[in-house]
Amino acid sequence: MPIYEYRCKKCDVRFEKLQRMNEKANCPKCGAGSVERLLSTFASLSPMSKCETATSSCAASKCGSGMCGMRKA
Repeated sequence: MPIYEYRCKKCDVRFEKLQRMNEKANCPKCGAGSVERLLSTFASLSPMSKCETATSSCAASKCGSGMCGMRKA
């Protein structure tokens, strides 16, 4: 099941919820059902692959992990 990020339209609190795609979410603070699903980024906990397009400006000290595009300095 994916984790979705929401914003309550009534009290403006932001929260995350682990749920199925077709389930409805309610605000954990005020209980309102009028919530907006937000676009959010994902996090990677494991290295994807080594950078195949490394250049002289691409170094672990620049992005933190040696994988281009994963982090910005």
